[in-house]
Order: sequence, then C-alpha cells, then structure tokens
Amino acid sequence: MESRTTEVPSVINGERIYSGQKSKQSNPWNHHGPSLAEYHEVDADAVKMKAVPGALAARNQWANMPFHHRAAIYKKAAKLVESPKYRWKLMAATMIGQGKTCEQADGDCITEVIDTLNFHVYFCAQLYRQQPPKQFDSSSSRLDYRALEGFVLAVSPFNFTALGAHIAFTPALVGNVIIWKPSPMAVLSNYILYEIMEEAGMPKGVIQFLPGQKCSALSRLYVPKSMWQQGDLKHALLREAAKMTHGSDVKELHHPLGPMISGASFSRFEKFVQRAKEEGHVLLYGGEVNGSEGFFVQPAIFEVDETKLTKDSDIMTKELFGPLFVVHPYDDMAPAGFKDVCRLIDRTSEYALAGSLFARDREAIWTADQILRDSVGMFCINDKSTGAVIGAHPFGGARSSGTNDKANSMNVLLRFTSIRCVKDSFLSESTTLGACHVAD
Repeated sequence: MESRTTEVPSVINGERIYSGQKSKQSNPWNHHGPSLAEYHEVDADAVKMKAVPGALAARNQWANMPFHHRAAIYKKAAKLVESPKYRWKLMAATMIGQGKTCEQADGDCITEVIDTLNFHVYFCAQLYRQQPPKQFDSSSSRLDYRALEGFVLAVSPFNFTALGAHIAFTPALVGNVIIWKPSPMAVLSNYILYEIMEEAGMPKGVIQFLPGQKCSALSRLYVPKSMWQQGDLKHALLREAAKMTHGSDVKELHHPLGPMISGASFSRFEKFVQRAKEEGHVLLYGGEVNGSEGFFVQPAIFEVDETKLTKDSDIMTKELFGPLFVVHPYDDMAPAGFKDVCRLIDRTSEYALAGSLFARDREAIWTADQILRDSVGMFCINDKSTGAVIGAHPFGGARSSGTNDKANSMNVLLRFTSIRCVKDSFLSESTTLGACHVAD
C-alpha cells in the first residue's frame, strides 16, 4: 500500500464514479514518495442532481426497515472489520495515511470501530424500548423514533478513523440517509469503512460517499508552584518526554510517535513554537522540526511566564492538534490559590472536552468538581484524561468542543431521531365526545 497509489472513487447510489477530477491524500511519513491515494471528486451538479435525490429515494425503505435487519448489517460489519480481508488494509491505511503507530491504529480503526458498531446497536435497542409507562384500558400509546426528514451531512475528521464510522454510520442506524464527506487526509481508511458497510449489506443510496477537500491529548498542566519548584515533577516529565521518539518509516513499530498529518499542520506547529519563544515563555524540551522527508516534529514542553500571559494568549487558549504541552505553575500559597486557578481554567479556553484532577484532599476534589463543572465533558479524578472506554465512559464535550451528545451512548442516537407519539383509542366515536359536544 505504501509503494503504490490507490484510486478512490466517489460512490453515488452504489455506482463507483471515476470523474477524473482528482485530488491526493499524501503520505505524511514521506511526502517525496508516491501519494497514498488519489480520490475522484464530483461536482456540485452531481451532488445536487444525483447524490441528494438518490439518498432521499432510499430513505423511505431504509427508515421503515425493521430494526433487527438494520442491526444485522452493523453486527456483520463489526465482524468484517476484524476479518483478515479488511483488518490489515484498514490498519495500513490508518498508519500510513494518518501518521499513526501500530498500537494507536489498532486501538482506533479496529477496536474502537468494532465497539462503535456493536454498542450503538445495543444502545439503539435500549432506546426503542423507551415507551410511555402509563397505559389505559381504553387506549394505548407508543413512541415512534422516526428518522429525521431529509438527509444527514456527515463531515468526518482525520484524527480518528473510528470517527468516520461514528459520524457517518450512527445516524444511519436509526434510519437516516447520509451524504458522507470524509476528511481529505483520511480518504483511504474511510473508503475501506464504506466498503465494509457495503459488503455487510447496506442498501445502495443510504450512504453516499463523496470525498473532497489524535484529538484526545493532554495540552496543559496547572501545577502548584511549590511542587514544581521542588523539581521532582519537572525531571520526571522531561524523562518521559525523552522517550517520545518518532521513526522515519511506518514500519519502525517501536517508536511511540508518528508524523504530523500534513504540511500545513507541520508549519502551524513550527510557527506556534516560535511565537511562544518570542513571547518569552521557557522552552523546557523539544520543539525541533524535520520536514526533509516526512512531517516530523519533536514534542515541545513550555513553562509559561505568568507576566507574559494575556486572556487571549494562544499558548493557553488555542488547540494545535500537535505534541505541544504547556506547564502553568500557580501560586498555591495564596489564600484562594486553588479556587483561583480553577476559575482561571474555567474561563480560559473555549473548549470543554476532557480534563483531570490529581488530589488527595477530598475537599479540593469537591471544590474543583463544582467550579469546573461546565469546563469539561469528561472529568477524571486521579486518572489520565485520555483513554475513554466505549460502553463505560460516554465521551464528548460542550462549548467549541461540540454538542456533548456523548458518542457511543443512547444520547447521541436521540440527536438523529424525531420522536412521534401515537395514541390509539379503543372506544367508539360516540363515547369519546366531550360533554360540551353532547346535544341537549
């Protein structure tokens, strides 16, 4: 796969379309080598005249298909993901195309995709069982979990192959039809996911595949200044950072880091590091870049200078999608030092995905839990903020991190349903007239 370029078509109503209007998915490990994939784009007329009408035409039959038949497609797809036919192709496409190591790719495009498919079937069955608890002898009532009118536009990112499965396939499970635009930096792995669903029995037109042009990581550490000045934590952090090496080849499996996803991301990281140094923050480790073959960067660790910070400082407020880590020592000797830093965290970032607190003092834990209640969608106490397990830790955040529907839960399915209540009365028409309608 690394030595040749794979052609990826658009797919409309089950038909492969090789338009000749091509763009490339590059190989971030070696941008001088062959592209990983060339994908055929379709124009706006094809979307408007074929893809959308085709999806809407498929909607009625798909939305009305009994749930156990839709579920069977997803259960079969989960088995196909782990089959020899697809497992290694999916792993290779994710590792080469999205710059992931073997371990990262296996957890993403295999384990998490399988769990996403299986658990959403489970949660959907649970959702459909949610019915009105009160029934009458004279009538019955039920909730009808309808698909949304129209279609769902699914635009999936590059950082997790599993997000392609989640964003495109979850709405379809509850009867929606999908126009799917994968990230141009994850086209090949997402196309393999499409092929898996197709082989599992997904009807033509339900998912239109139209390509066109690791978010969970700790970014900032707020640490008591007294602890930081002792030096033990700093030295331990630098020792661990030194282990974060990258290889120059996807086949070097012992390295924990891969390349940046693209030249644009590589340049953004380089400029971010340079700007932080110019602002006077202390670079404790790393920050070196090497773009001679692949988009490789060395993790950067900064210690911020509080006197140089403003409420709009990029180093504390922006999300980089790169290995940059910021340490902010706070004054824990001040009477309200801990509460003040919690309030600072709450108002600093527009994002609110995940965070952790490490503390022995239960009052401190309770204080942080209250002040930071709106700051994160997943709050971890004395544990790392990454590694949410599907089925145990519904993941998602509010503010600019998203709508916090909690991926891999019943909640996210509700986002894509339109509920109708149906009351069926067993009385004759004459007995259902109100007193105000009875003739004298």
